[in-house]
Amino acid sequence: MIPPNLPYKKYFLKPCEAGFIDKPSIFTTILGSCVGVTMFHLPTKIAAISHSLLPYGPGPSYCQPGCNTGFKYVDSSIKFMFEFFCKQNINIKEISVKVFGGGDVTLPEEVIDRFDNLSVGRQNVEAAFGTLQEYGIYPVHNDVRGSNGRKIIFYTHNGDVFVKRVERVC
Repeated sequence: MIPPNLPYKKYFLKPCEAGFIDKPSIFTTILGSCVGVTMFHLPTKIAAISHSLLPYGPGPSYCQPGCNTGFKYVDSSIKFMFEFFCKQNINIKEISVKVFGGGDVTLPEEVIDRFDNLSVGRQNVEAAFGTLQEYGIYPVHNDVRGSNGRKIIFYTHNGDVFVKRVERVC
């Protein structure tokens, strides 16, 4: 919950964007097959969020330091976020990580099971969990997959994330 009478800056995160902040703020984004990852370090109140479109970048050297297009990809987004926390002298094992999205919103519900392995949503979720596992990190919470989109609201003063399911319209 937001404490009353405090000025919170609000941000809307679009696909292929990320936010890094150490001040109380509210980040909102809408996810379909995209994956959103939030990271929060309680002692320092430093927070990060990404909204990634595709599972893997073209290669390990795709996004070098200073790159701003790497947030298009789940794997490079997570790696960049961890690098950010490391540069703040924060042990990544102390970060609370949450993963959202990866819905199969573009497939008709009656064929999701048949094409499940091919869906971008599934690949995005697998990329997120696989990349986190490379670092020995497991999300403290996740709300992934299914046939609905999600609106997520990330409160950077305490790391809370609220999820509202977006119903399919067709």
